[in-house]
Order: sequence, then C-alpha cells, then structure tokens
Amino acid sequence: MTGCIFQYVAYHGRVDTFERVFQLWPTVADFARAIDEQRGTVQQWRNRGRIPSEYWVKVRDATALTGHAISIDELAAAEAETFLRSRETQA
Repeated sequence: MTGCIFQYVAYHGRVDTFERVFQLWPTVADFARAIDEQRGTVQQWRNRGRIPSEYWVKVRDATALTGHAISIDELAAAEAETFLRSRETQA
C-alpha cells in the first residue's frame, strides 16, 4: 500500500454489497492505489459488481486505514448478495 493520504468518503454501517466498498474511496483510482492494484483492474471489478476473493485480504487491510474496517465476513456477505441478485435476474 502507498503512503498517499486522501479524503475517504464517510460510510457508517455494515457493508453488504461491493458497491459500498467502492464508496469508501473518492475514486476507483484511489481505491486501486490503496490496495496496490491497477486502476483498470479495479474498474473492471466495479463494472462487474464484485471483488475477487483473492483480493479480500488487501481490501480488508486497506479499509482499516479508512477508519471503516471491513471484515472478511462482510466481504463474503457482499459476495453472497451479488450471487443472489444474479440468480434473481436469471430467473
């Protein structure tokens, strides 16, 4: 993670969708820098509405720096919500 300091978007409450994770940063580029990933990769995640599980530890660690720490359990809940929504749209 970089030593960059920027204004985080305030979020209060439980994270139950990946969009709420993205909302913790002002921009996708800021989020990408916080987890040391390419902006284009993170933009693809946002477009798809999910964050691959292999990045969850990086995301958890980066959110702790925002003052709005997200647990792996919350990321798993967001994944479950994404899965359920995709099944509803297929039905």
